[in-house]
Amino acid sequence: MIDFAPIAQWLADFGSSIPHITFNMKSLVLPQPFQPDEQEYQESMIFLAVLPFVYLIFVMVLLMIFYCCVDFTTSQEGDEKKRCCNWSASFYSISHVVLLLSSLFALYGVIMICIPSMEKINKSAEKFISEMVDINLIPKTIDSINSQLEAKSEEIDSISTKDEQFKRAVESLEAQLNKDTFMMDNLFFGSALDQTKSVKTITLWTSAGLFSLFAVVAIFSKISVCAKSKNMLIGVTCVSFFAMVLCYLSLTIQLPAAVAFSDYCKSPKDSQYSIVRMPDCESDEQLSKLNGALENLKVIDTGLSDHPSIDTDSTLTELRNGVRRIMFFGESVKAMLDCDNVKEEYAKITEAICTDSDTPFIVGWWAVLASSLLVSVFIVTTLLIAPCAWRNYDPHNDYGESGYDKGGDEFLPLNRPSHFQQPSYPPARQDGHLTLPSYLCHSSDDLILDRPPNYASFS
Repeated sequence: MIDFAPIAQWLADFGSSIPHITFNMKSLVLPQPFQPDEQEYQESMIFLAVLPFVYLIFVMVLLMIFYCCVDFTTSQEGDEKKRCCNWSASFYSISHVVLLLSSLFALYGVIMICIPSMEKINKSAEKFISEMVDINLIPKTIDSINSQLEAKSEEIDSISTKDEQFKRAVESLEAQLNKDTFMMDNLFFGSALDQTKSVKTITLWTSAGLFSLFAVVAIFSKISVCAKSKNMLIGVTCVSFFAMVLCYLSLTIQLPAAVAFSDYCKSPKDSQYSIVRMPDCESDEQLSKLNGALENLKVIDTGLSDHPSIDTDSTLTELRNGVRRIMFFGESVKAMLDCDNVKEEYAKITEAICTDSDTPFIVGWWAVLASSLLVSVFIVTTLLIAPCAWRNYDPHNDYGESGYDKGGDEFLPLNRPSHFQQPSYPPARQDGHLTLPSYLCHSSDDLILDRPPNYASFS
């Protein structure tokens, strides 16, 4: 098994060293942590995405000029011209072999590295989000508890007059039971799991389908060369134009994403805040507030349970149940503040992206990007060489040979003379009579030109 960890580290260093240019042509300080919320970082990623699109326009203009304005005929004759087209056909075949190998390499990166890595990421993300569900519900629960405390203030006051400990617990809880104590804004993006699934479903499988198309184009190109079929070569060239556009459009996503993954893996701690905001694991003050609130809630729960009307008054029963719910959620917050589960699951996500020795996502993604770059270069090369390859397999080329002389359809050339000759007619008599063969008429007298026509023959 290949150890991908050193390769992943090298890719993180390499990708993070790529210049990050903003719209103002300002270069950001490198290495730049992954900060998708920052405007300058967003501009640098958009700038990287625009580069393949601009190059696509340049290539399309170049090919348009080449196909429309360049004369593919040549003034050279004989063996030199033949060697030129044979060399072009050979390079055409080699380029498609490179396309096929690049496509297979990209498919290996997607299927064998990226998809298993995404499975690990999704599994850890699901556990991580499940840990945060209770915390996200705490603010609404606190509002509900406070409203119930206010609605039953008279009953609570009556209990407080009889139970001094209950009174102190209620007074302390008024300062402790608020959103700021329990609320942790943006602990994890709520759509993070959906985003990772979208990346897997759309980006990875789209890349797999795209490189499958490149592989099919390369295979059919080899078949057309082996079959010496000019029509099939032209068809493959038409499909190659479509594949070239898709390749460059895919680079607009693959290039900035690869750099973003490298930025994250280069400094995961600095990039953490843009993805997940952990609770303050080191704050003793926060823990002490939480522990104090939980103790006061226990006292209130005991006081409500001992109230004589607890079984008959539905409002008190709902209040006690609400207090118990907030106690349960408070215990969940306390567990999260210990950061054991959070750190473990987040570390698994980072490992699956950056440092996994078996299937690091960054290695698979860069494999897809490298393959796309190779395909973008060699597919343009094949489009430039294709017209000469057509001529090499033209059944009526200028070499005096047929591309189908060893099999396949046979084309019979037209034996046209080099110059036209005047037609020859039978000599006419001086006396105005035309001599024709005897089998064409019974008598030569019938062809005397000055004899009047016999109209009776038409009756």
